Amino acid sequence: MRKSFLQNEARDERKKQRLVIILGIVLVLIMILSSVGFILDYANNGGSSQSITDYGLRFNPIQSNSASYWQTSIGNAQRQFVRLPSIVAYVPVDAQAEEALPLIPNLQALIIAVDPSGDFGQYSLGSASLLLSDLYSAKKQIVTALTQPTANITTLPIISCANQTYLESSNLSGRVPIIQIQEGNETKIFSQGNCLIAQGSDGEGIIAAVERLRYGMWGLNFNSTTSN
Repeated sequence: MRKSFLQNEARDERKKQRLVIILGIVLVLIMILSSVGFILDYANNGGSSQSITDYGLRFNPIQSNSASYWQTSIGNAQRQFVRLPSIVAYVPVDAQAEEALPLIPNLQALIIAVDPSGDFGQYSLGSASLLLSDLYSAKKQIVTALTQPTANITTLPIISCANQTYLESSNLSGRVPIIQIQEGNETKIFSQGNCLIAQGSDGEGIIAAVERLRYGMWGLNFNSTTSN
């Protein structure tokens, strides 16, 4: 999985610039459409005013407007989370996905595909904004996409683990790794070809799956670290 996940990066710099342009457009769109509602409704630390140690990390409560987060130092930076590790530790991650998670920050090209359908599409969109904020940098080429068309968002490309026709039409060599966020029967993170899929059975499950992915991406080992 390590080799196949990394070898799918697009290496042609000229073609990568197309992704940068797309990123500039879709990042703003996603943040506007999803982050406001997501932060107001779902980002909370239970009203805590006390710092907490969880899975070996020191978390400080941060208030931002009407939303509250947990902030900790991980992955060589201060990062904000909406759920503590102990809250999302229950999310199962298959072995190949677990191995791939810490490779994500080193990827130079990545697609974040969001399933907008179902009863919990807004949770997928909001969680994607957190992942985007983690990975956005001038040196990375990130495309935000939808897995299927929706009447509310018409400017994003349609890309999914099962359909990469957008990449083929753009003449990109090879396949760019995909993180797909979706609703499903179970809450879990699993690998499928060159895709990592963060899936939740409901809104809270989607948030938990993406937060579990983010912690693993920045190096938190849930298997060798105990809560508190």
